[in-house]
Amino acid sequence: LLTVLAHVSVFKGKEINSFIYSGLTLVALVALLFSGLFPRLMISSISAKYNLVISTASSTPYTLKIMTIATFCLLPFILAYTIWAYYIFRRRIKMPTIMFDKGLLTLTDIKKTMRGLVGLYILQAFLIVGQAVSLGLVITHLWNGKPLKEQFIYIIGFIISFAGREGLQWWSNRWLDDYARVEAKKLRKTLLEKVFILGPELVQKQGTGHMVTLTLDGISEVEDYIQLTLSKMISMMIVPIVVLAMAFYLDWVSGVILFFIYPLIVLFMIILGYAAKAKADKQFVSFQRLSNHFIDSLRGIDTLKYFGLSKRYANSIYKTSERFRKTTMSVLRVAILSTFALDFFTTLSIAVVAVFLGLRLINGEI
Repeated sequence: LLTVLAHVSVFKGKEINSFIYSGLTLVALVALLFSGLFPRLMISSISAKYNLVISTASSTPYTLKIMTIATFCLLPFILAYTIWAYYIFRRRIKMPTIMFDKGLLTLTDIKKTMRGLVGLYILQAFLIVGQAVSLGLVITHLWNGKPLKEQFIYIIGFIISFAGREGLQWWSNRWLDDYARVEAKKLRKTLLEKVFILGPELVQKQGTGHMVTLTLDGISEVEDYIQLTLSKMISMMIVPIVVLAMAFYLDWVSGVILFFIYPLIVLFMIILGYAAKAKADKQFVSFQRLSNHFIDSLRGIDTLKYFGLSKRYANSIYKTSERFRKTTMSVLRVAILSTFALDFFTTLSIAVVAVFLGLRLINGEI
């Protein structure tokens, strides 16, 4: 019922009610799970006498005391971080565009470059799997008491996989660096030709500072965009699928867990990405205004000195740059938040897989 009310509130545009109902849904699920298990924490599939209950699972009184103190010390920071995250996403996020600009598909030899990157990242994905499997076999065999000399072949396999992965990464980065550099030069040449064709009307409309920044720094940013977008997009399309397929092959339960965790990571990163994009768009407007302001000030510095307004105008430039700095920091805060989110869901997926492996190991299923 609470879930239905949350969905109805979303369709009616009542975000606060939807947030409250969603929170109550989580509280109800936790309360239901707790009341159904209490005083048990885990139910044994072998016999009821092997059930893990609160009295046998609790730590010593000294440990509980230390953890209580640590909880009271860390809880304010966790609550502050949570409130800050909810404050950032207090408004509905619009999705007007996608990160991948279709203009990339018009670049020279872009399809050939993407096909080559697909091949490289497929090889890299298999090397990642080989690296993980060889390392896991070495650790497992040593734990079972087998001598180190018998693990030589697996150690060699790990070294080869690691070196091959790093080599392919270096090769792909160098390839993309060269490709992005060449395409950036072509874009800069095309931009300058358009500026000369359209003449002063375009410069007057966009602003001198904006055009200078666009020609110099803007094209350099496009070069980084080409390199990062192609590499990250293709690697994220290939590597997780190969790793997930290997997880299903080795252990289907762990594969199912990862299958449901992957979309959560992607979904949360999309939400954070759109939030950062919205702030970056506002920051771009401030940057354009600051560039035009600065160039106009340089061009009119003699006139300002003549009228004795140079110091007053310096304060105006300082205030504009401060607004730009604050906007930039707000974008960086959201971007850093995405890193925390990625680490959180990655840790959560590993923890869930480890818990299920431990339970199956206790029950003798593996």
